Amino acid sequence: MSIPYDDWSHETGPEKEHLGDRTVDTAGELSGGQIADLVAALDAAGSPVLVLRPDVDSARGNNDAVRLVEQLGAPVWVAPSASRCPFTMMHPVFRRVLAASVAGMT
Repeated sequence: MSIPYDDWSHETGPEKEHLGDRTVDTAGELSGGQIADLVAALDAAGSPVLVLRPDVDSARGNNDAVRLVEQLGAPVWVAPSASRCPFTMMHPVFRRVLAASVAGMT
């Protein structure tokens, strides 16, 4: 997930109340259950996209990221202010580095 720097200063509307019910799992390495959940979510997604952070590069997962997006046919953006580039900018599915502000996303 990539959150613009100024996003925390904006109020959410009533249509966003469901967001409080979400859970977030983190792990250094995904468990079997987390992988199954991720595969199910990607399979169910109509138009998946990936936003990659610099950890992909530091973990040497660049080739894995390329294989994943090619299999999904998904476009790729890079999270704002990335210290390392997690995806080749020459690949046809690469879109751009995301803006670091809500205004820059429009």
